[in-house]
Amino acid sequence: MALFVLAGMLVFLVPRDELLKDAPDKRTWRDIRWWGVALAVTQIGIYLIFT
Repeated sequence: MALFVLAGMLVFLVPRDELLKDAPDKRTWRDIRWWGVALAVTQIGIYLIFT
């Protein structure tokens, strides 16, 4: 679980402008860092349910 938390924090080291440079708009839902955090939280939740 610590690795998921660490990965969730490390994704924010990538600049937002670098991730969104090809996006037609700069809306928050296009920022894949937040999608990665949501996925990690979901995986941690599933892990906690089944342990």
